[in-house]
Amino acid sequence: MGKNIVAITFGGNVAVAGLIAVAPNGRNLVLAKTSISFNDFAGEQKKLFGELLANLNSATNLNYDKIIVGVPASKTAITVISASLKSEKPRKITQKDKLNLLKTVKPDADALKTQTILGKFPLCWQVDNGAPTGNPEGSVASKLEVVASVTTAKTEFLSGIMEAFVGLTRVPIEFAAASVFEMQYLIDKQTRDNGCAVILNGYNATSLAQVMCDGIISLETVEMGLKDVIDDIKVVMNTNDAAAKSLAKEALLSIKVASNDNYIAGGTKFPCKIINDVITARLEVICEKLAPIAADVFDDEHKIFIAGGQIDAIYGAKNFLAKTLNIKLETLRDPLTNDLKYAETSFHALVKAI
Repeated sequence: MGKNIVAITFGGNVAVAGLIAVAPNGRNLVLAKTSISFNDFAGEQKKLFGELLANLNSATNLNYDKIIVGVPASKTAITVISASLKSEKPRKITQKDKLNLLKTVKPDADALKTQTILGKFPLCWQVDNGAPTGNPEGSVASKLEVVASVTTAKTEFLSGIMEAFVGLTRVPIEFAAASVFEMQYLIDKQTRDNGCAVILNGYNATSLAQVMCDGIISLETVEMGLKDVIDDIKVVMNTNDAAAKSLAKEALLSIKVASNDNYIAGGTKFPCKIINDVITARLEVICEKLAPIAADVFDDEHKIFIAGGQIDAIYGAKNFLAKTLNIKLETLRDPLTNDLKYAETSFHALVKAI
């Protein structure tokens, strides 16, 4: 019999939660779904989780067995680790051998003092020093090796989430490497096997992920995102948060504007050129911070994508980033909805991976 699980994911400044009926055949069913916007995740966690669970309970009134929280890319770290398993004489490699070998893959003891493992994702296997393979099961060998991507998150961050659930529920809380599942969900296997890079632009941060096979082999985060663009507009134009968000949404960076052209927010006119200049100035800073990281990741042989639906939702922002970083950028859209709402995409990816 299947179980009911609550899945919670984050994208930008939106949290999505859904009650999932986990079927034995893997065809999971979303029984109910809700989403809530937030401004300060750290300060609003308990209220946020409480409202999400209350909304699901109101929609279905069904029990659930556990809660899985997808940890976003900006809160995770990646380590690539290799390990091997030897036997005295050649024998057939089994799934149990693979699982036993993966159990030995872990970061060093010092890292685990502050980090918690979210998931281990094999990049390739090798038997008896032969060519790398995607699946060594059935091979006869005396040595099995694996190169795996290990995703971790700060234990302090996860503990904060656990504390926020105290008094809200008694079911177990588990954490998942949402960023890895998102890559598996958004990018086809052939592209992942060839290797690619993804700029994940969020509300508070921008991450650069290098993807290979079923895992991420490098992940770097710049603590800067759409919120910084909005804050810049607020300061320069001396306006409120609602107007700044509206101006960021209405901006047209790819169109040449005249000095007397205006955007309108809340009934007030704002000069298009100044707004565009404020936005592109922040994008230039983000590119400056990404450039040293990107130098080791971007090349002409591998595809480069952008996802997130935050900064890239500003008309012309993707082209500005591509031109400034001197790369070709392709937009990743949710294959289920064909939109850029990353909180929804992360949710769909987690539902598929459960």
